[in-house]
Amino acid sequence: MTNKSVSGAAIYSRRSFIQGTSALVAAPLILHSSKASAAPVTFKLGHSGSQEWQGNLWAKNFADTLAQKVSDFKVEIYPNAQLGQDPALAQAVKLGTLDITVNGPMLQQYVPSLAVMDLPFLYRTLADAHKWQDGSVGAKIKADCDSAGFHFLGWIDIGMRSVTNNRRPIETVADFKGLKIRVPPGKIFVNTFQALGASVQSINFGELYTALQQGVVDGQENPPTTIRVQKFYEVQKYLSLTRHIASFAFAVMNKSVFDKQPENIRQALDGAAKTATEKGRAFLVKDEDASLDFLRKQGVMVNEPKDIVGFRNATRPVIEDAGPVLAPLVKEILAEG
Repeated sequence: MTNKSVSGAAIYSRRSFIQGTSALVAAPLILHSSKASAAPVTFKLGHSGSQEWQGNLWAKNFADTLAQKVSDFKVEIYPNAQLGQDPALAQAVKLGTLDITVNGPMLQQYVPSLAVMDLPFLYRTLADAHKWQDGSVGAKIKADCDSAGFHFLGWIDIGMRSVTNNRRPIETVADFKGLKIRVPPGKIFVNTFQALGASVQSINFGELYTALQQGVVDGQENPPTTIRVQKFYEVQKYLSLTRHIASFAFAVMNKSVFDKQPENIRQALDGAAKTATEKGRAFLVKDEDASLDFLRKQGVMVNEPKDIVGFRNATRPVIEDAGPVLAPLVKEILAEG
């Protein structure tokens, strides 16, 4: 965080990021120690998605709402991996050299309980997952974030994940055989697609378009909205609506930076995050069908697989072998059906 605005997030260099980060954690105390300074307080937020990505929409809603609540505070957003790919961004927030990130599975190395949101076919819909995010499972995850040095800000609806590829429509488990599918770095994603019979490669999100374009992998799995905004339809022929995982990103802030803010600013940050989450959820409800229509018009062949039950059965061991951290959460979720 800094009390000087930079001239354009897009030209913020990695060298200046590294050189400037040592002051990030200490800055809040200085900026709030006196009202004499008129310079605005700026929180830096980095992510690896495009400017149309759902995570960036969340970030913009968060920034706008915060500015309305406290006029001398602002959020500066760095999309498109300008400050690094997801692993580097997660680490930077952990270390306090970046204030906020909107991130995905890479945060699980610090907060393993986040992986409960990634288990295959555990949630029927996004709304089903919301119930747990806003209840006991979400409370557990937020407490774990605190323990890991993060303040949890909000959930970002990404959508129900489905599979695209350039070789064939996917109808049954057998159709995955021989396909090279990119998945996010994360044990659950890898295990899920290995269970389905695919050849799995983990590639950073910001590098995925190029990997598809160059044929490094045959396909990938993401929700229709992400496929649209990241323009994967330009390099993919088939979309099979497997809806295997209810997908979310997570907005987290360095806990020390958050804790050093005055109480009214902490409340404003949490309030802005809640508003951004609510707006993101409303956006996804409307956008999935619109994105599917758009993808069809771009020439993508969309199909509803014939054997979803087969997919569920093949991936059931991934849930059963979720491990000691996730097992109590999975048991609670399954108990309510």
